[in-house]
Amino acid sequence: MIAQFQFLPVDSLSLVFGGLALLLIPLVFIYSIKYIRTNPLHYFIPFFILSFGIIGVFFVHDFLSFYVFLEVVTLSSYFLIIQPWRKDTLEAGFKYLIMNLIGGVLILFSILVLFNFTGSFDYSAISQIAGSLSIDMGILISSTFLIGALIKCGAVPFHTRLPDAHPAAPSPISAILSGIVIKIGVYGIIRYMLTLQLFPEILVFVGVFSMLFGIILALRQDSIKRLLAYSSISQIGYILLGIGLGTGLGMGGGIFHAVSHTLFKMLLFLCVGAIIYCTGERKIQHLGGLAIRMPVTFALFTIGAFSISGIPPFNGFVSKEILYQACYGMPYLETILILTAAGTFALSFKMFRHVFLGDLPAGMWKAKDPSLLMLVPMFVLASACLGFGLFWQKAFFQYVYPVMAESGLVGRNGIISVQNPFSIIALSHTLKVVILGFIIYFIGIRMGWLGVKRERSSVIGNIFSLDRLYIYVAKLFYKLGVMLRELQFRSLNTNLLWVFVVLLIFYFVLLLRII
Repeated sequence: MIAQFQFLPVDSLSLVFGGLALLLIPLVFIYSIKYIRTNPLHYFIPFFILSFGIIGVFFVHDFLSFYVFLEVVTLSSYFLIIQPWRKDTLEAGFKYLIMNLIGGVLILFSILVLFNFTGSFDYSAISQIAGSLSIDMGILISSTFLIGALIKCGAVPFHTRLPDAHPAAPSPISAILSGIVIKIGVYGIIRYMLTLQLFPEILVFVGVFSMLFGIILALRQDSIKRLLAYSSISQIGYILLGIGLGTGLGMGGGIFHAVSHTLFKMLLFLCVGAIIYCTGERKIQHLGGLAIRMPVTFALFTIGAFSISGIPPFNGFVSKEILYQACYGMPYLETILILTAAGTFALSFKMFRHVFLGDLPAGMWKAKDPSLLMLVPMFVLASACLGFGLFWQKAFFQYVYPVMAESGLVGRNGIISVQNPFSIIALSHTLKVVILGFIIYFIGIRMGWLGVKRERSSVIGNIFSLDRLYIYVAKLFYKLGVMLRELQFRSLNTNLLWVFVVLLIFYFVLLLRII
């Protein structure tokens, strides 16, 4: 069913993503009024162009217009990232621009091939004749479009531009990039899948790798913005895992987690922006004790951290539990969900311990909470994280469920049955996550691979140090993290090689799957 508005027809999928963007972009604008101190025109002009592009991407109803607005978002994001025109920001912006343009070219190629076969760019028209696509044509269109969209959303191995772009960009722009812009790639994948009625299972594997590698790399970071950037890569993995399952519950969980991630990640980036704004520091090693000096920011950050860690009663807990239900009966996926959630909890505890607790560094005794113009958007996002968790049934069945109903997923898989996320079984999952998260943190501190100073010996630490198996596993993760981190600083040629290699893998996997 398409809801008719005065300006253009909007289906449920557009309403979920576009409606969320319409509500949240004004919050970032309000936050930016106080945050941006110099050259406001250089910031707000591309900001409004970016906002226009985002809204256009979600509300158009043909692939060609989707591509046009997609590149408007890319170009305007580039000009926001490179501010204030330093060498490091220019390098980060160049990598961001080139990788996104490559993704856009792949998407455009797929769209033009599809038009040559169907004679239309319109979503509805293409969906009516998509079933007549040949195997070779379906593989060609699928591989190119999916690779392009995965580049746009920053999935592994196309993630390397994001950890550079976020530290370079102003914090409110980081909030939009992580909260909304990377969701455009997710939206494109879902739109493509529902239009052509193709559900490539390779997205499950991409999601798994993104989840694990993203959180391993995040745990290694000392910069608070790079840490959040890598955690976004991990959270995108959750979304890709859900929609790659090709079931109604998986798709619903993936979309609901996309909404949850938008809310809590924007909140976390704005809280980090407040810390940088008030202290001028972004290295975890140079922070500490800010809970006393910035209590409101600390409280709001706590809500975002609990949500991303999957702690009840916040929205991240609900969306992750729905995804866990979608993976029921697949033990390896259930295990990966638990491990990634535990790593995310360890990441949040790392922030608590080394940014907000402990001793206040010299020179930060004047730090205090920012003004209301910055606090109000953060408070609204924190309230939304709590509201979407407590009233998840209304949010899920009123806004997410219609997407599956319109696409036919409900008809193919039966009525979507979501068990109560606040059941004893679900809460036991949280208990496992918390315990395992503490283990990961304490082992990581003792091994020195969390990117922060090693703490003094403790009883808990000594217990874990006696377990050689845990130490061996920690060393393996450390070596893996170092290897993956080195990929971040390799040349553009290496990134292009990744695109080519993964494109070939997609082609052969889809070919074998269809045959």
